[in-house]
Amino acid sequence: MLRNRYFSNLSYLGIERVFRLIMSFSVGIYLARYLGPKDYGLLNYATSIAYIFGALCNLGLDDILVKEIKNTEDYEDLREILGSAWLLRFLSSIISLIIISLYSIYSVEDNETLIIIAIVSLSIFTFPFYGIDSFFQSKVQSKYIVAVQFSQQIFSAVLKVLGIILNFKLLYFASIIAVEALFTISGLILVYQMRSESILRWRFNKTRAKLLIKKATPILIASVSATLYLRIDQLMLKEILGNFQAGNYAAACKISEAWYFVPLITTATFFPAIIDSKKLDSQKKYEIKLGLLFTAMVLAGYSVALPLALFSDEIIGLLFGDAFELAAEALSIHVWGGVFISLGFAFNKYMIAEELEKVLLTRSIVGALINITLNFLLIPKYEILGAAYATLVSHIFANYLMDVFIKNTRFSFIMKSKSLLLLYLPRIKEYKTLN
Repeated sequence: MLRNRYFSNLSYLGIERVFRLIMSFSVGIYLARYLGPKDYGLLNYATSIAYIFGALCNLGLDDILVKEIKNTEDYEDLREILGSAWLLRFLSSIISLIIISLYSIYSVEDNETLIIIAIVSLSIFTFPFYGIDSFFQSKVQSKYIVAVQFSQQIFSAVLKVLGIILNFKLLYFASIIAVEALFTISGLILVYQMRSESILRWRFNKTRAKLLIKKATPILIASVSATLYLRIDQLMLKEILGNFQAGNYAAACKISEAWYFVPLITTATFFPAIIDSKKLDSQKKYEIKLGLLFTAMVLAGYSVALPLALFSDEIIGLLFGDAFELAAEALSIHVWGGVFISLGFAFNKYMIAEELEKVLLTRSIVGALINITLNFLLIPKYEILGAAYATLVSHIFANYLMDVFIKNTRFSFIMKSKSLLLLYLPRIKEYKTLN
């Protein structure tokens, strides 16, 4: 019965993400062709800033909240958890917006870029409400999240297509990003209320807040660091080479990263199962289960990376047109990072289940430092290819090789190595026979 709930939850998330992929690709590519590399690069520059500070606003609480809510039976405790997380994230959103404002004032020279960043950054104020998302994840009830996100995707697509048809300017499309975030949160609040719940019943508890911060701080720093090495290349490309090169690179990243929902929703859905397995299964069964999860992530990565690398020229030409021809070679390099990103998603859940969140901190900081350093060294000489290589190397080191240097993760390095070589596949039958 429980297994059916997990697979049902995965099905809902999978359908939504496939729908989102189709909508994002079709409308997103239409938008990129309409804007051209320069304006598309500027829009992605602004969204990258919001994305990085969004990780700060989130405070690394997503998985912590899922775990805390799942282990809580008392409704008053549940409301304290959600209320404490809300206030912490609200305060973080204000701090983030202040930092973005200072950064923009002192580093941005033209008014258009300043206005675009300001509008896109308004989406940050929706982060305090994402505790509702964690609530539904902990209950393995993602159908509610899916219903909201389905609606948001349709709403967003209509607005973007309408803007293209009516020949609207970049400012309009930047505004849609903030409107999308508001629509999503409004929908989540609505479905939460429909379950006879209310955000007005949430309560802040100082002791609870301190506990959440203590548990989430390593994940927060890890999350911000990971976001930096996922997005810093786009910021640095814009600053060093300008919007045109940044737009081409953003096109490559859009295709390369489009499938990341697969490992994301798979690991998010099976995270409660990993926690249960840690508590209830034998150590051997628990380890094989993790190995098979790692292998599934690797197989997903291989199945995407190989065709995209081989046919990058044809794919970029078909989807984005000749104006984005520089994106093709960058795509053929950047896409291989997805194999190690997938492993990273699974590894994060494993570390949280083992209560080794501090490992995530070290790994992400090192990955971010490597990526920033390599970008500084490689972008001036190799342009967008330098950014692609910098990102790939940082993914390999942070999500794989780094395990060798940390005592608590050497076992996971062996598991990842076996997964990369697909050596866990013959153990599926063995897993089924274990009690």
